[in-house]
Amino acid sequence: MFSHLLLIACICIVVALVLYFFYWNRFIAFIIGHAIRILFWNQERSSVWVEIGSIHFSLLTGRILLKDVRYHSSNQTIKIVKGQIQWRYWIRKPTSEEEIISVPGEHVKDSSRLWSCRIHLSFQGVECFLYNKTAAYDHILDQLERMNRPTSRTSSHQRFFSRFSRQDSSSPFYPPSIVRASMQVPESLKKAMAWFRHQLPTLDPKDLLPLGIDIQTGAIVLGNPSTPNLLVAEFRDALGTFGIAASKSRYDLYKQVLNLKFQKSLVRLVPNEDYVNPITALGAVIHDRIGRLVTFWLEL
Repeated sequence: MFSHLLLIACICIVVALVLYFFYWNRFIAFIIGHAIRILFWNQERSSVWVEIGSIHFSLLTGRILLKDVRYHSSNQTIKIVKGQIQWRYWIRKPTSEEEIISVPGEHVKDSSRLWSCRIHLSFQGVECFLYNKTAAYDHILDQLERMNRPTSRTSSHQRFFSRFSRQDSSSPFYPPSIVRASMQVPESLKKAMAWFRHQLPTLDPKDLLPLGIDIQTGAIVLGNPSTPNLLVAEFRDALGTFGIAASKSRYDLYKQVLNLKFQKSLVRLVPNEDYVNPITALGAVIHDRIGRLVTFWLEL
């Protein structure tokens, strides 16, 4: 006997299977992309816009497969056709930070060690557009603000309390923070806390470094509408590592090492079809518009 309920159930199962096998990865990528936009888009200069076509998690092989990834920021735009992030847990001794530092003029004895990283990134079809560098501009502004910054009220309070820090703790004007700092923690409690912290897993992202990088068919473009020419670098293959190494200078707090070997690369300077005006002219136009806007609001 034919059952309409059975037919409806079969149709629902078929539709659910089709959605799961063909659209589930796109739905997960849609959710992750929108979550990243909500968290990092309204961050002024450090805003980030991420679009992911599809994403697939493979727990057994330790892989994350990506397709049609787009990353937009105030400094650069990166497009990736296909990508793979692999956690190679079977490597017993991964590449260390000391091994990724190559000294000019010296030959690496075992070049295969450079690619034995625990986390390996593989990309196909990469386009990177570099059109700004706000980090350097922000650093210049920060240095100028420090030079012209007046003495703050907080620093005056610190100097006021520092006069009493040399007095005896029984003084009624002794700062409470220094009183608490003078209290000593028992050694047994220190050892117990140290043992407890040692048992917890480390969650430092730097432990994932160095990263292995493998790129097939990529291009890098440098320029913006204020530059008459664009610097275009194309390559077929790129293999290397990225990590953090100790610096020889104490002023270099964040030394990053990026080693890449390019094959069949081509670097050329091409005319910029979107060239408008030099950066000085664009700055003058923006400054004039801001002045007019301020005058308009003052007249209101």
